[in-house]
Parts: sequence; C-alpha cells; structure tokens
Amino acid sequence: MEIFLKRFTSVFLIILFSSTLVCNGQDYVFKALLSKGQVEISKSGNGAAIPIKVGQELYDTDQIIMNDQPYLALMHNSGKTLEIKESGKYEVKDLSKEIPKGGEYVITRFLRFVSVRVNSVNEDVYYNYRENVTAVGGAERGADQFINLLVKDAKDIQKFHGSRITVRWLGSEIFDKYSIKISSAFGDPLTTYETTNEFLELNFDDPVFQNNRFVTLQIAAEQAGVVSPIYQFQKTNNQEQISALEGLLSNYDGGGLLDALMRAFIYEDQGFFIDALSEYERAILLSDEVDDLTQMRDCFIISNEMGK
Repeated sequence: MEIFLKRFTSVFLIILFSSTLVCNGQDYVFKALLSKGQVEISKSGNGAAIPIKVGQELYDTDQIIMNDQPYLALMHNSGKTLEIKESGKYEVKDLSKEIPKGGEYVITRFLRFVSVRVNSVNEDVYYNYRENVTAVGGAERGADQFINLLVKDAKDIQKFHGSRITVRWLGSEIFDKYSIKISSAFGDPLTTYETTNEFLELNFDDPVFQNNRFVTLQIAAEQAGVVSPIYQFQKTNNQEQISALEGLLSNYDGGGLLDALMRAFIYEDQGFFIDALSEYERAILLSDEVDDLTQMRDCFIISNEMGK
C-alpha cells in the first residue's frame, strides 16, 4: 500500500513511517543508504546471510552481519540516520532503540528522492555523466571542442542558497587548464580563477562577492581558444524559501557524510540543484572511498539533464 501525503509549506514536522509499507504485516525500520566492505543481512526464518543491497529495507526481525572493514549507513523511517563502522552482529530491533524519539522530519517527496538515488546503484546501467551529457553546440564546434557547465536549464538564472557552492563542468579531455571569470550583474569583472580540475568551489562570503548576489560565470580553455556560454547565478533572497530550507536542513547540520547526502536530497527536492550538486561533492570528499556516492551524483546529474 502506498501512502501519499500532501506537502506542507509551513509545517515541517511530518510523521511518516514510509512511502512503501507492509511486508508480511510489518513496517520497515531502516533503509540501507550506503554500504562498504562485507555487510550481510540474515532474514527472520532464514538463517542464510546474503549481501545487503543499497536501498534494501530492513525489518525488526532482521540481523545485520558486518565483517572486513565494513561501513553501513542507514536511514530510519523517521528520516534520521545511523552509521555502523565496526564488525559484529547487530539486531535491527536493537539499532532502532538508538534512534532518538520525537522530531520526525520527512517531507512528501523526500523519500522518493532517497529511493531513486540509492536504487540507482543497483541498476544495470552505470551512471556516468561524461558519457551521457550532450554538449551544447558540440556539433558546431566539433565533438572535442566544448565546455558545458553542469546546471539545469542553462539559459535560466541558477538560484542557490548556500554561501559555498561547487560548480562542475564538462569539457574536452584534451583541455588541461581552465580559466573561470566571474563578473557582476553589470558586467564588471569581480575575479578570475584558474584550475586544472573540472570543478571549482565558490565562497560567496568572500569579500570579492560583497553586495553581489547576482553574478555571471564563464569558463575558458584559453590554449584551445574555447569558451563556454555565460551562465547566470543568483543567491536567493526569497525569505519563504530560505525559511523552508533552513527548517529542513537544520536536521542535518552535523557536517558528516550522511548529513551532506541528506542535504543533497533536500536541496534537490526543493529545486536548488546547484546546492544539491555541491552537497554530493562534499559527501564524496568525506566518503572514504564509498563508491556508491559517485554513482548517486552522476544519476542526479543525468536524471535532471544538467549540462544539456
């Protein structure tokens, strides 16, 4: 049976056990978000242990078996998260007791994003944005002569919320250096960055951005004479949006891997794609080689047609 809730804009404490309920009369307790090493599950009534799958639902009667430098990230049906990093056997019913009571906070479409992203790592298709994103204007310049910023609806103004954002682009593999020019709304140069990477973190608390909530960005591979389109960015000043976001994000402000991942889900749900990508990038940096995160990020980029 599916439970669908109406979305509330002024109330963010919504008690929700799951978007998908009832297996043999039971509600699931946890969903597996990330897994590394040898992590297995033993189902009630069946002593055989099988490898756990990302996205798998866990029930009170299940047992988790962890070996070989394991890592398991779980999301409780209240929306709260739990990490297990030590070898051993864990009863799900005991793990659920470690989740603090009260303050459940899962919004309408939030679990849908969680399910889509975590299930992407179990699909036969390997998500790789470089192989799937079509270069704008690539046909005119030649397939190896393009630079595309990975944003949704490139001609639109890219709204963002956080003071620190990471921008990522797709360029030709023959380019070895990029120059990123940031200008004001009036076209006045603010700063220029140079990098050999295909990503850059921008800190809008930097004095150079003072009084510049709206900026333009253009990327160039100067040695090849290739320049990207001009992209427009604006930090939101919509107080209703800011209040809604901060009410949700405050539940995941610990600064860890799982917090970054859950914040990415929230930002995507709320339509802040630049911030969502930034949180995916932060989670990957914190991940200690949890490869599933790169797959989730690439699924996010492709499914939102970023860079097209």
